[in-house]
Amino acid sequence: MNQHDVATRTATIALAGRRIRLEYPIDCQASITTQLAGGKFYEEGLLKHLRHASPVGMVCIDVGANIGNHSVFFEAFMGGTVLAVEPHAPFVSVLRRNLERHVTSLGSFCVFPYAAGKVTGGVDERGNRQVTVDDVWTMAEHAGTIGTVGILKIDVDGPELDVLAGAARVLADFRPYVVVEALTAQAEEQTQAFMADFGYALDPTFSAPHPLCFCHLEGATP
Repeated sequence: MNQHDVATRTATIALAGRRIRLEYPIDCQASITTQLAGGKFYEEGLLKHLRHASPVGMVCIDVGANIGNHSVFFEAFMGGTVLAVEPHAPFVSVLRRNLERHVTSLGSFCVFPYAAGKVTGGVDERGNRQVTVDDVWTMAEHAGTIGTVGILKIDVDGPELDVLAGAARVLADFRPYVVVEALTAQAEEQTQAFMADFGYALDPTFSAPHPLCFCHLEGATP
């Protein structure tokens, strides 16, 4: 066992004719483990919504992938390529195993074990850790996937606007469906203002207050 391995459990989720085995740390966030232990994906309602928000086979970028709950859903049910971004080392090995377990001939994945931000290069302080920072556009270029981004999901506990700034070219060129978890009312207002500058508005077909779901007013780039 290396220094970043953690004790885990495995949940089994039956959905749409498939059985998904999702590994998670025993000390994982309670709101996640409760859903997994009950045989459901965390935020399963959102994930089912996203399944219809983007064509099958597009690239899904999961920033703040954690253990891969959303990434595995994208991989198993939406095809295409999943770019999973997670800087927290104890989660990265679990994330990789979860994705490896469900990869199919229809898609592929790439794990980026660092943080997303405004620019590529350098390091950032996250809690008591230093993490390497890259921007979303550069990550997608490295993975060879520019041109097909269908979903951008961001859950980073604070620096959402930095991630969005680093994804500006993706937003402008490909107009993906965007999901952002904002922690405060001020963060929600700032995120909505940022997205409006790129021609986005809140998706009226997603009724839950969280997370924020945005669709481009002119639709995704063909």
